[in-house]
Amino acid sequence: MINIKETSMNGLTALKQALAKSAEVPKVLLDKIVYDGDNDDLLYEILFPILAWDSQNDYQSFDDGQFMEYMEWKEPYLNFDNFFMIKKRQLTINTDDIFDDYAQEVGDEDVMDEMDFFKACELHRQYCFNYFNKKLAPHQLRLIELGENENAYFLLVNDDEKQIKELTHAFERFGISVILEQ
Repeated sequence: MINIKETSMNGLTALKQALAKSAEVPKVLLDKIVYDGDNDDLLYEILFPILAWDSQNDYQSFDDGQFMEYMEWKEPYLNFDNFFMIKKRQLTINTDDIFDDYAQEVGDEDVMDEMDFFKACELHRQYCFNYFNKKLAPHQLRLIELGENENAYFLLVNDDEKQIKELTHAFERFGISVILEQ
């Protein structure tokens, strides 16, 4: 018989270790991640409030930076300056040109109007996700999307295949998919 609480504790230890390596999450934040496998949504109710900057928390300030971000695809904007790993490396990543090549890559309004709505949305999602990762690639960083939601929960990680594989496996133990490419 499988002990859910024991599996959750072992899985949580592996997840915390993977987050420390791949996303450089400090121990003070990792210690705040508590999950017993009960009804809480690990991604939304536990990880997001801790790893994303939340004005309601008492253990992290805006100046410290965030590790995770939520984004609605209809408004694809991420302020990379808010991410811990960007701040730590003193990088500037400009995304003002996000739509410069959009028509060329996805299609202009006439093409989009003729497309199935869901296909158009998926092309938009792919374009934005790939655009963000192209901006991060020269800095050996990568966004991964967590879970399969209508909108995106992003985690910024080192672009290291071994670390990403460990992180993916750790999230999968909790039924959370990791999307690496669109």
